[in-house]
Amino acid sequence: MDSLFTKVPVDDAIFVLQKYLPILKLELPLPINKFTELVKLCVCDNVFSVGDEFYHQKFGLSMGNPLSPILCNLFMEYFERELRPKLCIQPIFWYRYVDDIFSAWPMGNSNFELFFSQLNKLHDTIKFKVEWESDNVLPFLDVKVTKVNNKPVFSVYRKPTNSESYIHYFFVSWARC
Repeated sequence: MDSLFTKVPVDDAIFVLQKYLPILKLELPLPINKFTELVKLCVCDNVFSVGDEFYHQKFGLSMGNPLSPILCNLFMEYFERELRPKLCIQPIFWYRYVDDIFSAWPMGNSNFELFFSQLNKLHDTIKFKVEWESDNVLPFLDVKVTKVNNKPVFSVYRKPTNSESYIHYFFVSWARC
């Protein structure tokens, strides 16, 4: 999935927040509807600049807003708990970290195409993409998963663009001053 934050509609995220807040039983300083109105106010009018130009984000949650990761994760939890189970066939397992999903599919390509097509129809803007293993290796986040004798072996994954360059502590501590 590309750019999850900008694909989650603000109104859908607020709907999910309103749905799950009573379940969480948090002690909020104001009623849930007022709280969600304030959250919506914080995520609706996203203005950003590139160079000397200012832009208004028209759709989705913004990348720099501290509420966006929380709302996106809550929305994806809703997607997994309430939308995905409606599909007639499912993978063996489905592990998600934000917008990255690690899953196993043993039922053949034709069944996968049906599942994947249905999965991408569950929501108008949430669209998944697939990365298959190659030579029994599949990178997931910073982990390289290698299939050896049909069992996973885990090691550290470095992207091909990794330069192995690090910032010296002196520069980091100097920048904080």
